[in-house]
Amino acid sequence: MRPGLGEKFLAQLQLAYDSISMYPTNFGFIDDRKILRDKLLKVFPYTIIYAIEEETVIVVDSTQLLSASWQKVPARLIVGHRSFW
Repeated sequence: MRPGLGEKFLAQLQLAYDSISMYPTNFGFIDDRKILRDKLLKVFPYTIIYAIEEETVIVVDSTQLLSASWQKVPARLIVGHRSFW
């Protein structure tokens, strides 16, 4: 692992959270019921899966994308929510 990689990942994660907070409806749905949306991180093969409930964004999961098959594999659950108003 390269030094500083963790800090770079956290910075990219924060940028993604900020983008979701500012423009929550700009990202596409990933389910047939049109409830869950996702936001891909730019540098790392991760996506944030979230839902919008009233005026709150609820982060459901953070998922790592496997570069070989691009299948989504659960990486960790993020507990909490971010208000975008």
